[in-house]
This record gives sequence, structure tokens and C-alpha cells, in this order.
Amino acid sequence: MKLRKVLGTLLFIGLLVISAVVYIYQQEIKDWWFLRSYDPDAMVIQIADDVRLTEEGRRLFYLSDPQILDKTTFNENCVFAEFDLVVGCYDGGRIYLLDIEEPLLEGGELVTAAHEMLHAAYQRLSSSERQQLGDLLQAEIDRSSDQDLLERVNLYRQADSDSIDNELHSLLGSETQDLPPELEEYYQRYFLDRNIITSVAAEYNRAFDTLENEAQTMLATIETLNSELLINGTDLENRSNYLQNEKEAIEQLRSTDQMTTLAQRIESYNQAVLLYNRDVRQYQTLIDQYENLVSSYKEITLRYADLVNSIDSHYQAIGIE
Repeated sequence: MKLRKVLGTLLFIGLLVISAVVYIYQQEIKDWWFLRSYDPDAMVIQIADDVRLTEEGRRLFYLSDPQILDKTTFNENCVFAEFDLVVGCYDGGRIYLLDIEEPLLEGGELVTAAHEMLHAAYQRLSSSERQQLGDLLQAEIDRSSDQDLLERVNLYRQADSDSIDNELHSLLGSETQDLPPELEEYYQRYFLDRNIITSVAAEYNRAFDTLENEAQTMLATIETLNSELLINGTDLENRSNYLQNEKEAIEQLRSTDQMTTLAQRIESYNQAVLLYNRDVRQYQTLIDQYENLVSSYKEITLRYADLVNSIDSHYQAIGIE
């Protein structure tokens, strides 16, 4: 009887220990159970390779079971604020990535994958780790002079101030180069070489910036030419009226005996006509230049719109059959 009681007690204690271990390590057990049968597809593996994730970063990425989706399916799974074009989201358990078909912007998938993986990483941090990171991240924002970054952060803060540290954690980690040593050391948990993904992010943003800068420069030239055309057009119209009046005056002089005056008026008139015709040709050249610039400007704005639409999950091109 004593032996049975002892065995019963040991069994009870053993069950308590097992329960405690399971409780303490329940997340690790869940992770192990998921990964033991997880078979990522080739695209997911390629993204993890291209982002140069560490073993920990890859583990978190795979645990989030990344899904690369077309626009319709993406919209069914991701809900986001209207102030930004979103090509990925993390719902607390799974990563969704928009399938970007525009070759110039394909790097956006890599940047987004890194961004969303960092959301999954932030979710696993302890309260003390979040507090320490929050101070470092906010200090980086306070010293930043990157207006585009500061504007995005402000929009995030307006949309949901409670999640700003989470967003900064992903935003700075995946896109900002040359972070302070403490943050660089921290992000080494997830990236073998963080410069690779920040360089891809810079290239991705540059695709938009280049077109935008070209369009702005061209628009400034168009506005200058337009002003010049208005001034020259008014001048030519006034001169045309003058020449018409002068021609009529010369015809009237022909019926008089003022031959010297007539000859002088005709010579002056002919010179004025020559200058007028020259300036009309120059004016036409300006018109041609203006029209070519307007055409080029339209092409750039359409190209820019195409780039935006390629990452706007709510935009669907309409085909004509």
C-alpha cells in the first residue's frame, strides 16, 4: 500500500511538473509542432533567402505561414488605413504579401516580407524588451531629418498611437540605413546583413522618386514655356494688327504724290514683316517644344500612375475584349 501511495504521489508530482513545463514552454511547443510539418513553397523560401534572414528570422517568417496573394484575395485578408498603399499585413498569426507583378517594384515584396516578419518578432518580445526598444526607436526618430520617414511616422501615430513602437520596429528595421549600434546589434537577431534589405528598400522608393522628380522638373519647364508663349503670343498679335494697319496706310499713300514717304513706309513695313515672320517661326518652335514636353509629361504621369496602381490592391485594370 505504501509503495502504491508513493507511486501515486510521484505520478501526481510528475504530472504537475509536466504541466508546468508545458505551460512555461507552450509557445515553443506550438512552434515546434507547427514547423515539424511545415513545408514552405519555393517562393517563400526564395524570399527568406533574398532577405538574408538569420535562423531566428527565418523561423519567425515560416511560423507566420506567408501567403503571396493576388489583389482580390489580398484585400479579403488585409484591412488597413486609407492613408497608405499597403502591400502586406500581419494579422497576429499569418503574413500576407501582395504579389507585385511590376518588375521595377518586385523588391517591394522583399521589403514587405522583412517588415511583416519584424511585426511577428515584436509580438514575441517581453514587456521589458519592448520598453527598451521603444526608447531606442523613439530616440532615432527624434534625431532623424528624413522628412518622408517623419511624415510616415506621423501618419502611423495618428492612425493608432498605441502601436507606434510596433510600427517603428518594423519600419526602421527594414528600411532605415545606419542605425545606432544598439539597434544594429538588436536587428542582427533577424538579418544576416540588414544593408541588403535597406538597399532594396531605397531602390524601391527611388523608382517613384525618379519619376516624380522628372515630372516636377518637366512641369516647371512647361509652366515657364507657357508664360513665354503667352507673352510672345500677345506681342505677335499686336504686331500683326500693326502690320495690317500699316499695310492699309501704305495703300492709301499710293493714291497720293508722297512718293518719298511711300518708299520709306514700304521699306520699314517690309523690314517689320521680315522680323515678324522670323519671330512667328521662333514662336512655332516654342509651341512644338511645349507640346512635346506636355506629351512627355503625360507619359511620365501615366507611368507613375501605373507604378502606383501596380501596388494598389484596390486598383483593378479593366480589360477590353
